[in-house]
Amino acid sequence: MPQIFAYAQESANASNPDDKTFAMSTLRSLFSLGFLVGPLVGTLFLKWLGYKGLFLGTTAIYLTIASLVFLFLQKKAVERNTGKRKNTGTASFKNRQIWQPFIAFIFLFAVVTINSFNTPLFIVNELHGTHTDVGLVVSVCAGLEIPIMLVLGALGRKISNHTLMMIACVIAVIYYTVLSVSTHSWQLIAAQVLQATFIAIVSGNGLSYFMNLMPNLPGLSTTIYSNGSIIGRLVGNVGGGMIAQFAGFRPVYWACLAIVILSLFILWRTSPHEEMEAQIGHTRSE
Repeated sequence: MPQIFAYAQESANASNPDDKTFAMSTLRSLFSLGFLVGPLVGTLFLKWLGYKGLFLGTTAIYLTIASLVFLFLQKKAVERNTGKRKNTGTASFKNRQIWQPFIAFIFLFAVVTINSFNTPLFIVNELHGTHTDVGLVVSVCAGLEIPIMLVLGALGRKISNHTLMMIACVIAVIYYTVLSVSTHSWQLIAAQVLQATFIAIVSGNGLSYFMNLMPNLPGLSTTIYSNGSIIGRLVGNVGGGMIAQFAGFRPVYWACLAIVILSLFILWRTSPHEEMEAQIGHTRSE
């Protein structure tokens, strides 16, 4: 997946679009759409054709993708500007303006993961809600996530990705404050507007955030973003589960609130202007 995003950035650079952030947010929204459509299609395959049909159908999808890549994707986009990137990846990642946001993104993806598994359990066990309430929470967030991601991608030209990330953290602070004091399921359902906006910014604009920090290193920037999401999900699953096991479901939201505030502080200290000066200084020293 990191290389898919890297290829997309190379293609965007080659075509010189007016708004690369919108293009990348649109691509990222297709990933979210795939996660929505995939389980439904898989369930239908399993119901009609069994596991054998499910696996054969998945194989057919992979073959279709491989055919599309072979026939339509141009090789020149991958080879573009390779000389300019030589020996710059390590120096860029050592810059604190890169690894500090990387840590912040790990925290943000961790709280997204924690929320995804803790909220259904919290509704059923703490608020004594129904499985219908759980379904509404999940569907409202998923249904709003994609259109919000597209809208925010369009706003990328007017609002910097760094500012949007700061806004996402503020929204998350409000969201987890609401969840930590909630007493009824409808409050969590209504709050999914905030959660959908938060996920849309982190997932959609977060990719463009790292690409803007390292415009000449698409492979490295997309890999950092993807690894941040993977590590964040791992930390969220393990850490959130431990907190829920020993302290309960509501204290999990208190921990998420503290993590989001810490992430906001890290991003606040990371200024794109400082990043530009650091990169310019590094270039001049060479």
